[in-house]
Amino acid sequence: MTTNDTWPRLPALVGWVVMLALVVAMVLAQRPPAPLGSEAAEAEFSAARALAVLRQVLGDERPHRLGTAENALVRERVVAAFAGIGLAAEVRSRFVCAEYGVCGTPHNLLVRLPGSAAEPAVLLTSHYDSVGAGPGAGDAGSGVAALVEIARALQTESGARREILILVADGEEAGLLGAEAFVHEPEFARVGVVVNLEARGTRGRANLFETQPGNAAVIAAVAPTLPYPTLSSLAYEIYTRMPNNTDFSVYKREARAGVNFAFIEGGERYHTPLDDLAHLDAGSLQQIGSNALAATRALARPGVAVQDTHNLVYFDLGGVAWHWPEAANPWLVLLAAALLASGLVRARRRGVLGYRDVAVAVLMLLALAAAVALSAWALQWAWRQAGALPMAWTANAGWLQLACALLAATIVLGGGARFVARRGASAWLAANLAALVLVSAALASVMPGAIPLALVPALCAGLVFALWPQRSLLLAVVLSAGLWLVNAASLVALYASLGPVALPGLALLVAWIVAPLAVTALALAPSSRRRAFVAGVIAAAISAVAATLASPFDVDTRAPLALREISGPDSRHLQLLGVAAGESASWTSALPAPAPPLRLPPWATSALPALPLDGPGTAPPQVELHALDASHSEIVLRTDDPEAVLGLALPVALPLDAVRVNDQTFAPAVRRQRAASGDWRTIHVYPSGDAVRIVIAWPAGMPRAGHALVMHSGLAPDLAPLAAARDRIAVPAHFGDARIGHVPLDFGAGAIGADDPAVRGATAVR
Repeated sequence: MTTNDTWPRLPALVGWVVMLALVVAMVLAQRPPAPLGSEAAEAEFSAARALAVLRQVLGDERPHRLGTAENALVRERVVAAFAGIGLAAEVRSRFVCAEYGVCGTPHNLLVRLPGSAAEPAVLLTSHYDSVGAGPGAGDAGSGVAALVEIARALQTESGARREILILVADGEEAGLLGAEAFVHEPEFARVGVVVNLEARGTRGRANLFETQPGNAAVIAAVAPTLPYPTLSSLAYEIYTRMPNNTDFSVYKREARAGVNFAFIEGGERYHTPLDDLAHLDAGSLQQIGSNALAATRALARPGVAVQDTHNLVYFDLGGVAWHWPEAANPWLVLLAAALLASGLVRARRRGVLGYRDVAVAVLMLLALAAAVALSAWALQWAWRQAGALPMAWTANAGWLQLACALLAATIVLGGGARFVARRGASAWLAANLAALVLVSAALASVMPGAIPLALVPALCAGLVFALWPQRSLLLAVVLSAGLWLVNAASLVALYASLGPVALPGLALLVAWIVAPLAVTALALAPSSRRRAFVAGVIAAAISAVAATLASPFDVDTRAPLALREISGPDSRHLQLLGVAAGESASWTSALPAPAPPLRLPPWATSALPALPLDGPGTAPPQVELHALDASHSEIVLRTDDPEAVLGLALPVALPLDAVRVNDQTFAPAVRRQRAASGDWRTIHVYPSGDAVRIVIAWPAGMPRAGHALVMHSGLAPDLAPLAAARDRIAVPAHFGDARIGHVPLDFGAGAIGADDPAVRGATAVR
């Protein structure tokens, strides 16, 4: 037995107005706070003061990767910035090797704020090195400036607290080398908890996105103190499933507790020259600095526990941080299920729904969800074919997301309205609530930190359904409003985190939020419902076409495209690393085509075919080879360029623990060992002195082959016109433009000299 609840148009319109008001309010709430000026109270964090420090530190905003003269200049400026607030920064240098097959000598800066030594110290940290392509104003110059401003604010306080160590690390971009070096310093043994600052973009809310297993004590101590709370255990659940790492990953591997803050919007400028002061959002700096200051104060309080055995589920809503024990999830799911069951029984008794109708509505929801996901995936595929998605974050991102959102809303509202008109609003809403309970139960088992997305609206709507099962419009608004309030931040962050791959997920999330509002269609005549559906289809189509026609690049969103010259004993090629071939054809078409095509060395990969070049190439490193015994080889690499990166490509089947660089072994994996692709693994050694000595223990039966290489920043003079043409449409990214000289090696040849074929083209060092 079913009924079709009906309402006048005015209540239905009020429901939509309420939802639209909540949408606007939550969109505005996703913006970072207003930055505080230099007149802010001495004990507060001021973005204006931090930006002044950042301008001083970055100087002329040149890239400053590990081992370069610019890196040393930035380090001196950071030391001067701390001296300006009365603190001494000690330089700590140590050669280390990280899990990625990367070695180097990071020059860390360590600053001490005195406190009680009776309890473990608090480590407050970020990194000052940048990638080779950009100045790193966001990643992580913002963190460095925040450290100086936080240290200044902390000095205004009196009273008991733990010792605070401030580490400005080097070599994070190379492979977490600064953090690896610090764990060998004597001070690290005193560290009990870490506050890390990062950025993967230039704007957006600064999220507390990572803690450690057993985070209950840390979250309970930090969350209530944050002045601008943006935190989510969902973010941590997603992050732990990604291959990304920060310096905090090293400390977590060493069983340290802590919190990790970062802002991630503006990913289109990440690791490019556009990660500069002009694009850095002062509000993002304000939020990450204020929250890090509050977290440091909270964790430095005497007697505060930082280690625990269980986790909390946590999120922010309405400017307040909420949390509960993860162990409570099953009981809360049971409560939501009980509220649902109570509402179903009462609604059935009052004749407003039938159980069969609810079951059919659940199947309808599943079918609509499948249609939404498939449609969004089809759109994504079509955009890729049309060249509208040449990279992860593009200038047409707004159109991409709008098209998917409109498509999802049109499908679910159209399908839901059809069901409601035939079988009743109550059954449709009960099915939506049942879906929330089922999703909550699933998340409690497989992704407990994500459970607020479904459980909070399920509990709120379940209470309404249990008390007033006949109030369909009220239930619809509570369901939709609850979903939006809890999921708004995730909806905004989803694309910023994952890029176009997240579009089907974004569409599903929109469909989930708006599905309950399908019941308001009862206030419209059938012809009006059809017109509304057609209008939705047209709006989605217009947005999809606009996303296709809009340029994916503009002055603030440039195509990432690094140029890499690779020279071997008998060849010279240009390798292009970045966007697809179609985006680069406008300026590469004038280059001669190889006939027959020449190949890159086997250890190199490329997004585009390698283009042959004329003229002299880059010389390989100076090489000396020795057979130490039947199973051990030694290779010594040298270069005359003090800023060059030396490298050795070895068979991927050779384990890293069989290689020692300058008598150092590689650190264990911080999360999971990343598998090297292809047949070769390349070990990179950032500038660390006169020579690099590598000893290899060869497993029995493994071919003893390799390639020695040297990588210099920048391009040869004859490629300057090509780089100038690139700069009109694109920017270098990550390591930046480079030239590489390489030579194949035969480790089975014993001691090798300049004339040996095992080192063709190399200069032997005696």
